[in-house]
Amino acid sequence: IFGLAIYLMYIYALNNQATLLLIIAIVGAYQWIIFFIYFFPMLAIFKTDKPIAMIKNVLIMSNISIWTNIKVIGSLAFVFLLVVFVHPVFLIIAIGLYGYLVSFHLIKRFKPYINQFENQEKKEEEDELS
Repeated sequence: IFGLAIYLMYIYALNNQATLLLIIAIVGAYQWIIFFIYFFPMLAIFKTDKPIAMIKNVLIMSNISIWTNIKVIGSLAFVFLLVVFVHPVFLIIAIGLYGYLVSFHLIKRFKPYINQFENQEKKEEEDELS
């Protein structure tokens, strides 16, 4: 639903020469794409009590490093161009390649938090055993 609203705002801004709305639509589309790129890896790695806490964490993590976001979007663009302009048969390879590239880029960003999470779990296990 949010993606449709951004698309309609983008089309309206192009048709009516509304530069501010165009900028807002581009930034909104960027945030929407980055949110979903980060959401599923974070859902697989980290545990949260409430869904809103996961959404908050995704929004914070996705806006920490612009350079990582550029690399992840570049990976998405590379896979898209591979499928569209080279040959559609690369779709099968491209899905796996995209998963590998995203995990390669995001693991550097998540590593400190994963270590902290693992240390906390080990401490809780030791407390339970004592």
